[in-house]
Amino acid sequence: MNAEEYNQMISTGYQTALVCLAMEYRDAHTEPEKRAKVIVAYNNILELLMGMGWKQLLDTDTELPDEVIHKPYLEIKQNKPLDDIARARVPNPHS
Repeated sequence: MNAEEYNQMISTGYQTALVCLAMEYRDAHTEPEKRAKVIVAYNNILELLMGMGWKQLLDTDTELPDEVIHKPYLEIKQNKPLDDIARARVPNPHS
């Protein structure tokens, strides 16, 4: 396995974790302490992905609300033209 394949495998694993954490966040709407932990874990993983040079947009079902999501991700999302956003979205592998 070369470095590019390894990074892709890691990236896919991180994206899957974000999907799961986004579901946990939505399910924990009556549990503020659990939501806070999910937000921290989610944003840590998103920061790791972005540190690897990843700049894609997540499927809207995979994103946390703008007020709690990792701010550099939000900046990327807000600065992309709409046609780029449609092409760049990463589909939720669990949809």
